[in-house]
Amino acid sequence: HAWRLRRRRGVVESTAGHGAGRDGVRSARSPQGHVRCCAEYDVAMINVGGLRFLEEALSLFKDVGFVLINDYGPTTISAFDLHTFIHRFGGTITCALNFPHLSQWLKQKGCTVLQPNADEHRTIHTRVAVVGESPQLQEAFEVWFNDSRYINADRVGAWINSYIAGGQLSEALDIFERHLEWCPTDWHKLAEAAQLLMQQFGQLPQALELARAACQINPWSSTFVWNVYGSVHYSLGDLEMAEQAWNKALQVYPKDPSTWLNFGYLYAARGQTQLALEALARGLSYDRKGAIRSALLQKQSEILTGQFHQQTAVADRLTRRHRTMADAIRPLQGKTPK
Repeated sequence: HAWRLRRRRGVVESTAGHGAGRDGVRSARSPQGHVRCCAEYDVAMINVGGLRFLEEALSLFKDVGFVLINDYGPTTISAFDLHTFIHRFGGTITCALNFPHLSQWLKQKGCTVLQPNADEHRTIHTRVAVVGESPQLQEAFEVWFNDSRYINADRVGAWINSYIAGGQLSEALDIFERHLEWCPTDWHKLAEAAQLLMQQFGQLPQALELARAACQINPWSSTFVWNVYGSVHYSLGDLEMAEQAWNKALQVYPKDPSTWLNFGYLYAARGQTQLALEALARGLSYDRKGAIRSALLQKQSEILTGQFHQQTAVADRLTRRHRTMADAIRPLQGKTPK
């Protein structure tokens, strides 16, 4: 159950939810205990089911242990008004993490809570709940999570997009390199860097290496990495490998319009015009937000224009052939065969 408290109205509302919760454990056997902890909130949301799960996890530690939490949500009480909405992930209903309440609850459970510097400026926030004494863990936390590159990790995408929009491609590539030196397993940034190398620098072998690494790190949940990997193979002229990669993207999520755009290019390159048009039509049907509609329509128009020119060329050839035959038999018209 996710419990929403509205202090101004003086009522507590309960919303049933399914799936693993987000922020916690069995800190209080009844939701009223959590409500009392949040009495200072104007609006608060507590995921009691999640807290119960976390409490059971903490009880498994004998002497020393820790729980690493990376998630989104408000980090101050005043910010919670903006996060009182529900998210749905497939069959799971969940809500943003209530970090103020979670930290307070963990301390009540006897945990030491580690938090990075300037964490409030990040989109994804980090907490480590430590059971027992572990100086080595605290030292490692300081090294990794207080690194300025970690604090700025959320801003990498915005900086790169800004440089690319301004035509400063070398600067964008430099940010990619520095970020990947620090976090070489960031599969999304690996794929983005591969895309930049392919589209803007034409460095296909290097792009292929990065895209392959991204697919190896996360082959399960991202259509983006497989689409980029297939696009690099397509640019290299390896249509078979491109098709294999894009089929992997379909297995991850068959309704990604970008994948169907890629198949439109693949079938068109093979001369399979009808299949290409069908792929683009599927892409248009799945692109409900219009994110790549212009690209889909442009490719569709290109194929239809090509078809029109082909048909016109065939018609012209037939017309010329008819005229040639007509010119050949015209002198024979009116003559009586001997």
